[in-house]
Amino acid sequence: MVGETEAQANALRDSMIADVPIEAVGVWLSHNTGYDMSQLPSRFSLAELQERIVAANASPVGFVHLLAKKYGDSVEISRDEFFEHALQAATGYNITFSGTATQIADRMEEMFDATGSRGGFMLSISQGGPRAALMNTVDLLVPELKRRGRYRTSYEGSTLRENLAA
Repeated sequence: MVGETEAQANALRDSMIADVPIEAVGVWLSHNTGYDMSQLPSRFSLAELQERIVAANASPVGFVHLLAKKYGDSVEISRDEFFEHALQAATGYNITFSGTATQIADRMEEMFDATGSRGGFMLSISQGGPRAALMNTVDLLVPELKRRGRYRTSYEGSTLRENLAA
């Protein structure tokens, strides 16, 4: 999330989850696992949840595994805490960076250089994300990347195929 100021960028990032009802998170998880998350007790361990999902012949999700890896599968978690983590995962909030165009470009360059300058970046906007997020990416971040020579300003080929092969 790019903003003219860091505070504006953080507010845009926070808006990703501000209006999502917690019930929607349960529906999202239930859809992805095939397990009815409305059956969760008020407190449970992540190992217990995995067992419940498997016992229901549903599909364990990577999200539960990642939480167990981060906090330990025997740690007890409340239903509300679990849904808060899920909300961040479902919206992409937990993997979204925010800052000014300069801050985001600095971070992108750091990551790009750390990987041996291979590949590139895929920028995306959350489906529920604010329109300003897309506009700020185009109006603020792209010009900063162009200024640094990190974004194409022209294409040599006359077809998409020719440009992708370049």
